[in-house]
Amino acid sequence: MGSDSITEACGRLDSLDSLLITSDIGRIHDSIVQVSQNLLSKGWYGIYLSLNRPHRTIQALLEDRGLDVERMYFIDCVTALAREAYSPAGIGPMEQGLAAAAPAAPTTTLDRVIYASGPYDLSDEGTVPAAVNRFVNSIPHEKFIIVDTMRTLFIYNTPDIASSFLHNLLELTNTHDLKVVALTRKGDEVFQGLVSKAFDEILEI
Repeated sequence: MGSDSITEACGRLDSLDSLLITSDIGRIHDSIVQVSQNLLSKGWYGIYLSLNRPHRTIQALLEDRGLDVERMYFIDCVTALAREAYSPAGIGPMEQGLAAAAPAAPTTTLDRVIYASGPYDLSDEGTVPAAVNRFVNSIPHEKFIIVDTMRTLFIYNTPDIASSFLHNLLELTNTHDLKVVALTRKGDEVFQGLVSKAFDEILEI
């Protein structure tokens, strides 16, 4: 039932701009694979905003399920955060040479991975919005962005900051060929109450 409902919901993204999927925590990864498979099959390009796992883990998951990830781009919010946690005092990930999403002119040949500082860096000048904008502005095709475990944004940020980032992300669907798909675990009614009205459709599986 979950697979069929995701396929049907992804089909409706031809006319809708955004989809929120609520799922049992154990089914999040399957949902990610199914969404990616359905939207890549349309010929769209994908941007994956990885909030709680390194991009290599997600890329391996997709490849293991037989997906061609050549049209997938990744914003990794975990690797720099993990290195910062284990770095000497006072030395952050930027000083250790990690690539960050500094605002830059779009390039014709894109690196497929941008390392953001962490899921807490959502201000207008932050590395997460900069990475999103760089990919969105540089991929001249129909595209989608997957935000996994979206509640992570509300753990690392105040509700106002996280909601503002979400609002700005959804606004990009009005100016670019972009669809937004976010996932969160089922049962968190307070969190869902904060974000549910922002999405065109909510799918519970």
